[in-house]
Amino acid sequence: MQFTDEQVKEILERIEVELGKRRIKKYAFYEGSQVSSALYSNWNTGKAKPTRQMLSKIADYLGVSLEFLINGTEEDDDIDDLRQVMRERPEVAFLMKLAKDGRTSDILEASALLQRYKEESENK
Repeated sequence: MQFTDEQVKEILERIEVELGKRRIKKYAFYEGSQVSSALYSNWNTGKAKPTRQMLSKIADYLGVSLEFLINGTEEDDDIDDLRQVMRERPEVAFLMKLAKDGRTSDILEASALLQRYKEESENK
């Protein structure tokens, strides 16, 4: 699905607002989101349009949902809660990444390691 010019304009406005709220400089944004300044400029001038994949990277970097970037709608409270847990507990974020990108065997191995870690921590 390709975005309309109006959708791209609204998406870029939301990105700019989020950058401002977080006081993120453009050079840090380009580096952290893996979007080049040239590509971002092309989106602004209409020479190119962002893909869902690129917007997903930006959403992850900004800590917002892809749904929010695209449509401006707030996400579910459950998703907010999960994001908070992922910020507070890196092991949960790691498992979520494995669940998204990893093989079943990797997920099971990581889960077993976390369980052992938890048991060891409780026994101390």
